[in-house]
Amino acid sequence: AGGTAHSKCGEGAGSLPQAAPPGKQPAGQTAQAQRMAMRKAALQRLGTLTVTVHSAKDLLAVTDDGTANACARVIVARQKPVKTEVLRRTLSPRWDQTFTFVGTLGDLCSRPMEVELQHVDDQRRADSIGTVRVD
Repeated sequence: AGGTAHSKCGEGAGSLPQAAPPGKQPAGQTAQAQRMAMRKAALQRLGTLTVTVHSAKDLLAVTDDGTANACARVIVARQKPVKTEVLRRTLSPRWDQTFTFVGTLGDLCSRPMEVELQHVDDQRRADSIGTVRVD
């Protein structure tokens, strides 16, 4: 099975702090300590992660008619998982659905993002078709 999805991160406001020019570091702070402090501050900033689930192709046939009722479940860190709509009787679904997750960079990137393709039967039970992890 194959498919496409993309994501992008953005900060809620402002930009990352810039390093002081060489020779201009605050007294008692090395360049390495300054970079570490800037990284820590960036990880604590509130921002957004935007994930767009475009499509999948060549899914496994799981119904009697040789198709699938497909949806994609997106899991980001400790955020509530989200699902695309269920597209019925297809092996090449096209969703083009976008989801936005809000949190700190440290939280949003604390574990790999997972996209799980699922088949949803007529009783609305979901069975996994496959999973991809994006680190």
